[in-house]
Amino acid sequence: MMVLKPKSRETIIAWSGIQGKADVKRGVMLDQLHADGYKYTDFISPKSAGSTCKGPETWEDTRTAVVMGFPKEKQQLWFASTKDLTEEQKLLRTSVVRDVGRKIDKIKQGLERRQVVKKPRQPKALQDSLRDNANKDLARLEKAENPTFDTVESTKHLKAYIKSLG
Repeated sequence: MMVLKPKSRETIIAWSGIQGKADVKRGVMLDQLHADGYKYTDFISPKSAGSTCKGPETWEDTRTAVVMGFPKEKQQLWFASTKDLTEEQKLLRTSVVRDVGRKIDKIKQGLERRQVVKKPRQPKALQDSLRDNANKDLARLEKAENPTFDTVESTKHLKAYIKSLG
């Protein structure tokens, strides 16, 4: 039986506890945004098609709210003038900007799951699924290089099988 090393075990425990708390907080946040009447399209940049964001001020306020949850170092990079940053700091700031975008996208996706009712996927009929798989097998068989069996005979049987499925 394999047993985790103590440090590895501790990090898994710490991560899973934090992740669970984060998931709960995310749910609370999404509930609040939904209750306040926000649509998932409010979390698309006003410069992009499909956005219902109320304007640049609302977008900047959203981005700032996300940044305020980041560690102090990232906040400092966000709020600093790019003129005052070294090249290395500018690269780090670019990473912070990407992180902000990812967080906002997660908000958008969470609201979209709650607000957009997706049509249930219709399962394929067994016959259709079998025919599709047989056609894929036929294509692979026709492309086979140096097969170790009679491909002509196999192709004939496969085509007969496909025909029998209708």
